[in-house]
Amino acid sequence: MTKEPENQGKTGKQLERLLWVLSAATFLIFFQAYMVAPLIPRLSHVFGVSSRSIGLVVPAYMIPYGVATLFYGLLSDRLGRRPIMFASLLAFVVFTALTATAQSASQMILWRLVTGLGASGVVPLALALMGDLFPYEQRGRPLGWLFGAMAGGAAFGATAGVILQAFVGWRMLFVTMRYTHTNLDSKHAAVAKLEGFGDNLVTACTKMQQPKEGLSPNAVISYNVARR
Repeated sequence: MTKEPENQGKTGKQLERLLWVLSAATFLIFFQAYMVAPLIPRLSHVFGVSSRSIGLVVPAYMIPYGVATLFYGLLSDRLGRRPIMFASLLAFVVFTALTATAQSASQMILWRLVTGLGASGVVPLALALMGDLFPYEQRGRPLGWLFGAMAGGAAFGATAGVILQAFVGWRMLFVTMRYTHTNLDSKHAAVAKLEGFGDNLVTACTKMQQPKEGLSPNAVISYNVARR
């Protein structure tokens, strides 16, 4: 029982790091989603099409995004949070980068469609993870961070995106989103943490389990989640 505070502290740091990574990923996803609409006049000029035609990039992303969120939760329940989260993060990085290579309006619309399908798993699974890893009475703060990241990403994407486009170009905006997200995963080892998170919790909680009654409520919840 002497190591309980140390292990609990380590587990708490892992939870905080995961929360920060998922909040940042949520911010970037909403930023790139809402930065596109203000770029429509510029994209119309670049591709030589009407604003009405290129304006399809917005529903081409939003509709598949909304529909796909209904299925990511079901998949994660069957296959586990970690592999589905990894696949969604990877899809977001790859398809966002490919959007910058579009040579026509139709290509741009296609890449936005598949990006919406791929990226839509991150936010619902992040919310599900918060419900799994935080006890009921402590969920307000992590959920607040995630919903704040959504609102902040939408607000900054709609304003900062069009401003930055004037300096770096629309293609570089998508490339920046790709490399920012990749750097985030690399720096904080987001995917690695998701893959090894349960094992770390099992190790920490097993050391603490003297009997189970001696565990704190947070450790019991972490242990039960790690066993999944």
